[in-house]
Amino acid sequence: MTGRGAGTGTIRLIRVSLADAANHEAVDVSRKPGGAISNPPLWDEKRQIAVAYDSAHGVMRAFRFHEKQCQLVPIWEIPNLGCASHMLLLPDSGNVVTNDFAKREAVALIDIETGQVRDRADIGGYMQGVTFPAPGWNNDFY
Repeated sequence: MTGRGAGTGTIRLIRVSLADAANHEAVDVSRKPGGAISNPPLWDEKRQIAVAYDSAHGVMRAFRFHEKQCQLVPIWEIPNLGCASHMLLLPDSGNVVTNDFAKREAVALIDIETGQVRDRADIGGYMQGVTFPAPGWNNDFY
């Protein structure tokens, strides 16, 4: 999906209050026109963090929701990450599982609080995946 964004606008993460639709905001993910996305953002209720990405520009970005200010505040950004699949949160470890496609498909574990790539494994695919990993039973995934 890298470079495949056909739209002229930017990819945005949209927040709307369930109690008051007038309480809403839209924040740019990559801040670049011509973005693309194939799957929804990830929401961590416990940490109040949303993770979104723009596949066309290879950008993943996280925002923390601050209830008092009632807004999403950027906390980290990873450029050059070829993510397009559903993300999976491993809640005990705080790891986000996502794909990372460069010339081959890989799986990346990203710390949801810091954006640090904790681990990465090449899984050998020659096409970028847009589906999703499946959670296991012991803080693992398939």
